[in-house]
Amino acid sequence: MEHTEGEPVVEVDMLVRRPAREVWEAFADPEQIRRFWLARSTGRLETGATVTWSFKVEGARTDVTVVEAVPANGSSCAGTTVSRCGSRSMSAATPRW
Repeated sequence: MEHTEGEPVVEVDMLVRRPAREVWEAFADPEQIRRFWLARSTGRLETGATVTWSFKVEGARTDVTVVEAVPANGSSCAGTTVSRCGSRSMSAATPRW
């Protein structure tokens, strides 16, 4: 993960036992991601998009610029982590995926 010196860095892994396409949609679709992680997202994660994520912690929000978003190929990811499968091709700046 690239970051600027002095910037906080957070790395997260999550065990997800769902097909890759479902995992992709859970993160890319603003209605779905707010069910488990965010209070609000202003748009879908697509290449070139800039969205604002508002977290469930009062006042916590960030703008996300999607550098590349490539949907999962539909294969099963049972027993693997999102970082290795469901969102493996999604990268963004602020925060970086």
